[in-house]
Amino acid sequence: RMKILRKIFSLIIGIIVGGLVSFFFERLGHENLSIYKDVPDMNEVEAFAAFISNLPISAFLILLFAHSIGTMIAGFIATLFAGETRPITATAVGAIMLCLAIINLISITSHPVWFKVAEVIIYIPSAILGFRILLKTKEILKQHPTSQQ
Repeated sequence: RMKILRKIFSLIIGIIVGGLVSFFFERLGHENLSIYKDVPDMNEVEAFAAFISNLPISAFLILLFAHSIGTMIAGFIATLFAGETRPITATAVGAIMLCLAIINLISITSHPVWFKVAEVIIYIPSAILGFRILLKTKEILKQHPTSQQ
């Protein structure tokens, strides 16, 4: 029972931290692209759709980067707190973040098709990459016990 609670806690913490990382990188991108100065309200559907369709490719690449880095860190954190050696929690994190992305893509329909495809593809591999990075980090630390203090 405690194992399940630990995994649920790990999942929640991973998603929160990963979401914050994604948000941070998205904001960084928004502040460095002048096109984001006059963003219409999302409730103005046509104006917002026109805004999205006029975004440069770099804006979408920044979003993909932000989402993949956030998900990778979420997978890393969730696995770290779950104490797993298999990518179960990391994969669950990726799946939940994918579901959230799909909801976003459904609510904002004006994203280009290539972005929608890339967005759907990145989540599970990014979360599993976070899992693998954690395992590799632990392996390296075991080989160099003097670096642990």
